[in-house]
Amino acid sequence: MRRLILNEYPGPSGSLSLGSKEYRYLVRVLRLQIGEQFRALLPNGKEALFTITAIGKSGLEVALVKDIGPLPESAIADEERRATLQPLPPIILCQALPKGQKMDLIVRQAA
Repeated sequence: MRRLILNEYPGPSGSLSLGSKEYRYLVRVLRLQIGEQFRALLPNGKEALFTITAIGKSGLEVALVKDIGPLPESAIADEERRATLQPLPPIILCQALPKGQKMDLIVRQAA
């Protein structure tokens, strides 16, 4: 599961302003609205629960609801396992010359 990783801590009141990158992910991709909650990782690696309090044109305001704590051991073990895996070998696509306009379709489908 993908996680939102924050670059800064919430202020003393628990509020935090998020910029355009986080705005796009939360509002455009996940389609969250005001009042909805989401989980995010704080810079120290702990997970926290946030609520969206305001949505602007290019940013949003969130409030800290609860500090959930460190990631579960299974998530940490999964990340460590993923880091030790060898990268996949490159894939080479070979194609004979087709007749007519079929080459355009083949290139379009392969990309």
